[in-house]
Amino acid sequence: MAVRVVYSIDSNSKKVLERMGDIAVKSWKSVLLQFGYQFRAGMSAIFANKAGRVNSNMVDGPVWRPLNAKYQAIKSKIVPLAGTLVWNGKLRKSFTDTGDGNNINLIKDTEAEFGSSNPLARYHQDGHSKGWYPARPIVFESPKRNEEFVLILINYFNAMFKAKGLNMRVR
Repeated sequence: MAVRVVYSIDSNSKKVLERMGDIAVKSWKSVLLQFGYQFRAGMSAIFANKAGRVNSNMVDGPVWRPLNAKYQAIKSKIVPLAGTLVWNGKLRKSFTDTGDGNNINLIKDTEAEFGSSNPLARYHQDGHSKGWYPARPIVFESPKRNEEFVLILINYFNAMFKAKGLNMRVR
């Protein structure tokens, strides 16, 4: 089962946007495409942090519990320098590389879906059923990422307003 996040414009928002007349948005693809870039950048940062999320003050997202000692010993012998989320790089690529066969990058007019269909993603997200390792969510609600998405929307509407001759400035 895939690990994914879905962004969509709900029907209530669509009705409000339809009342905006000339600046009504028919397709959100360009905004959702930018959300995808931001999502993959966030995933790259998670995989680059080889220590994992062990301190809530340092990294956006839930803190991970340590690995089962037996599994940690096995992993450290096989891939001693790999880091927390890295074994052979396939899981990382499935989240960050749109050309990877397990990457989910679906963008429609009012909805986008990003994530990975790599089976290892589900193990990390929910934990291993045999107790080898606890849940270590890769996809999670991120206040920092949500702030970045809001900035994408603000910039998008600001560009639309400028195109209509309305200049907005913050003083």
